[in-house]
Amino acid sequence: MIKIADSEMAAVILNQNLWGYAEKRLGKLPPEVVIHLCNALLKTTPKDPKDQIAALLQAKKRLPTPTRAATPSPEPPPEPEPEPEPEPVSPASPASPLPELLDKEPPFRESLKVRIVSLNALKLRIETPQQRSSWQKLFKALCNEHVIVLQEVPANKELFHRRTSFALEALNTHTISGRWAMLASEPSGASAADRCLERHVIFYQTTAVEVVKATTLHLIAQLRMCHAPLVAHVRSGGHDLVLVSVHLPPDTTKRRATKKAQLQLLLKQYAADSSLRFDMPFTTKGARDAKQPFVTHVLLGDFNSPPEELKAAGAGFEALLRGAVPTTAGGRSFDNILINRDALEHWSTSLEVLELTKTANFARGLDGVSDHAVLRARLSRSR
Repeated sequence: MIKIADSEMAAVILNQNLWGYAEKRLGKLPPEVVIHLCNALLKTTPKDPKDQIAALLQAKKRLPTPTRAATPSPEPPPEPEPEPEPEPVSPASPASPLPELLDKEPPFRESLKVRIVSLNALKLRIETPQQRSSWQKLFKALCNEHVIVLQEVPANKELFHRRTSFALEALNTHTISGRWAMLASEPSGASAADRCLERHVIFYQTTAVEVVKATTLHLIAQLRMCHAPLVAHVRSGGHDLVLVSVHLPPDTTKRRATKKAQLQLLLKQYAADSSLRFDMPFTTKGARDAKQPFVTHVLLGDFNSPPEELKAAGAGFEALLRGAVPTTAGGRSFDNILINRDALEHWSTSLEVLELTKTANFARGLDGVSDHAVLRARLSRSR
């Protein structure tokens, strides 16, 4: 049985806008769940549990109920300006189309767009004013995306709470509309005794993305994953997606064989073993046979592997970054976003590598947000 983490439980409650949670029911929630809710809805989290409940009940009054629209009503259109008198048409020229006919029919069909960002956060360090300023600037630039996935966030309870709370507050401060919430994996590391445990974190706009469920893959076919992937079933615009945040071991002489084994096993088993993806279909045929809608599967993060190695592992995935565009301070193409190949029949896709202005490189004494670039994928399809 999959154990639901505190952050995952909080994410589900947030998606319901706390509907059905009054004082008594909120008081029965685990303390960590209440803190996650406070971090998402309040500017400052009270220390006293009773004050936390009271503050959440006040915040709930500002949230829409399930019977009302979750997004603000559009502003009324401006009063139309009087149309200019049409120019006379020459008898030899064909008649021009009527302006009112052009206005009534848009040139393109309405489309569903999903914007996903991935970054190895290099511990999400905010200890100095310069680090906090750099992260603030980055979150301001990304606050209008739909999903932001971070790898390499420290699992230490105090550090994790302080740094992710900072990130969540920055996103909610800068976003124009909507509200950001957070989902995190369970801690994992290179070994059971690893003191530098890490977590994957998914930030998502609740007005654009709904989290259905999530889990952490500590074991795949009895092989222990060093930085256990976070798997999240989300829904956007009525379409189901499964997002998998990945961080594989480094490509060093000592650990290259471990990395390669984990990469090949992850890709092949994910495509073959439906239990790793909540028993959701992986291919168009699988969806048709199960009489279920098609599902898009997105694996993203720091693979520590170039595109050609990902292609060799194959197993029904297509890498959106195919060439040798550098994604690390060392000039390697180690970050990527993979999508199940059949999804390319349902979406038009694009990928951007956004290189940071100040890239961290400790060997040269350079500090920055990360030593990796930001990857941004855009998925678009007609509704």
